[in-house]
Amino acid sequence: MREIASYAVIALLVFVGTVFLLRSQQTGRQRFPQFENEDVKVWNSVVSPDAPLTMHRHDHPRVIIALKAAP
Repeated sequence: MREIASYAVIALLVFVGTVFLLRSQQTGRQRFPQFENEDVKVWNSVVSPDAPLTMHRHDHPRVIIALKAAP
């Protein structure tokens, strides 16, 4: 019985991990915090070329520096 429960837990973890991975790939963008203080916030953002951002606005000024162009 314990062996079946162990397999069920492993299957659940694999399922949740797969859903998380697919969801992050579907959005086509990821943002990772790098640094923050009272004056500035810095993120490493990854935006896939096939997943353009929707129109939106920001309440504060932003600067974007492209480190790598899309192929």
